[in-house]
Amino acid sequence: MVRTFVFAAMLICCAIFTIYAINAQTGQGPAAGSVILNQKDIRPALMAGTWYEKDANVLKKTVQGYIDNAKITTSGIGTVVGLIVPHAGHVYSGPVAGYAYKTIVGKTFDTVIIIAPNHVDPRLNFTSVYTRGGYQTPLGIVPVDVETAKAIVDFDTKNIIRASDLGHVTDYNGSYEHAIEVQLPFLQVALGKFQIVPIVMGNPDSGTPSSQELGAAIAQAVKGKNVLIIASSDLSHYHDLKTLQKLDNVARVRIEEFDPDGFLKSVSSGETEA
Repeated sequence: MVRTFVFAAMLICCAIFTIYAINAQTGQGPAAGSVILNQKDIRPALMAGTWYEKDANVLKKTVQGYIDNAKITTSGIGTVVGLIVPHAGHVYSGPVAGYAYKTIVGKTFDTVIIIAPNHVDPRLNFTSVYTRGGYQTPLGIVPVDVETAKAIVDFDTKNIIRASDLGHVTDYNGSYEHAIEVQLPFLQVALGKFQIVPIVMGNPDSGTPSSQELGAAIAQAVKGKNVLIIASSDLSHYHDLKTLQKLDNVARVRIEEFDPDGFLKSVSSGETEA
């Protein structure tokens, strides 16, 4: 199995910090309107029936339940510009994801940028942006914000960020990436209509330059827009409660401090996992 890289979780630190620095947030924008899509450009709901419910009514009810059961008060949170959300099957990640998505229920964004790590395809050694069509779930098709997606790709002069099907609609030995698709039903229930920029980060030699380049590209592409960034990333796996709380707390502190370099060092040393 391809190594799971940690870039998505640390990237949100770079991207949000850069977006704040250039004052890209300018207030609430309209939700996505009607978009005419070519069926051949639609990524089908490949994980439905395995990673989450296939029946639309059951899926909507289940996701709504995860959000409703999240015991948080959303008043006073302020402007939400980014979320870090786990991407396991809904039966495992759903109760935690509900806490994140409860903070954006009923809000509108010009676009939602979803950044995920590559779990499946060893051919993906760059950052892959899907720049056409849309992603489908049992709850409907979510269109790609083609303009913003292409602007992110066009910003990069180092060929680190590319328009590609890898990590999106292209399989590897019959397996497909799941980390973007599992987020979509939550976004569909929380937001209704919206557009996405789906991004899968590959396995480059160094996480920091790739993340910095993508963070800068996103910041430039979303100037004047009201965007939400989703970092689709799990933290520690398969530990007892005391150990995982210790590991995850290190990741939490590094992220809260907007310290991507410290985050990567903590992962490399085994001080945390993601």
